[in-house]
Amino acid sequence: RIVGPMLAVPWTNEGQDYRTKLQELINYMRDAVGYLDSRELEREVAFALTLIGYMRLLFYLGGHPRIAILICTVTNASDDLAHFFYCAAVAMSVLAFLGTWLLAGDPRIGHFF
Repeated sequence: RIVGPMLAVPWTNEGQDYRTKLQELINYMRDAVGYLDSRELEREVAFALTLIGYMRLLFYLGGHPRIAILICTVTNASDDLAHFFYCAAVAMSVLAFLGTWLLAGDPRIGHFF
């Protein structure tokens, strides 16, 4: 319904001008984007329902004895994991800053910006 008309553009037809073919493709693309924009609320609701279903699945898996041990372990370690990821993010950000500061001005390396 959306992709079909885009694939039906007669690219191999030599009797039709290239600009006409391209304009036809652009018109189909605009229609497809308009269709997807009109369905945005439905996509957001579907995403929320899927996320809720996933959370329920994780909650119910906690009732299984072997999986409950894993969930309990991650729950107990969550504070330490959060601090680790925070420290790792700060360290990586500093290294990225230093690398950009050192190498961005060197024309032999290349231009980043």
